[in-house]
Amino acid sequence: MSLVVAKTRRGATICIGCLALVGSIAPNVALAQKVDRPEMKIGDRWKMERKDGFTKVVQFTEEITVVSVAADKTAITLDGQPSAMTPDLSILENARFQYEQPYDLLKFPLESGKEWSFKPKWKNKQSGQTFSGTFDAEVKGFEKIQTPAGEFDAIKIEAKGYLAWSVRITYWYAPKAKAIVRMIWQDRKCDFTSELIEYSLAQ
Repeated sequence: MSLVVAKTRRGATICIGCLALVGSIAPNVALAQKVDRPEMKIGDRWKMERKDGFTKVVQFTEEITVVSVAADKTAITLDGQPSAMTPDLSILENARFQYEQPYDLLKFPLESGKEWSFKPKWKNKQSGQTFSGTFDAEVKGFEKIQTPAGEFDAIKIEAKGYLAWSVRITYWYAPKAKAIVRMIWQDRKCDFTSELIEYSLAQ
């Protein structure tokens, strides 16, 4: 699964469908040329760790667990709180935010050269404040990547765009983990990295 929820210093939340930064990278991994949408199962679980992009200090960890699966969305818990994500693993709702348009970091099937655009729009449930952005994403190719949760054959994706400022996101989706196992968020304001530190998948 590809699920990462990132809180910026301005209160925005970035969900990278998301689980997932340090490790060796080797190009030209022998992975299927097309990666299909994963099948989520009740009990699938991922734990992510986020580090400050400048100091490398751990900021927090997050745990995501699948509790039910439907055609239009997957119900999950995020650190024990009820949440939901799309079939393409983008956060629709969590304890703090409601997404009118999610961060579509993944658009299955994935294959080298594929491009798409997404315009996230969400609201803070408590304050009512709204946020929005616009991004263009491109699949760059296949790589082998090492994380604390293990070594994965992964597909690398880059997304560039704007919130109220310029943002660049580089991330790696690993079919074996059904998750974004590493993400690098760069905007010169609150750079961070997030990566998968452990996971377990239901049989």
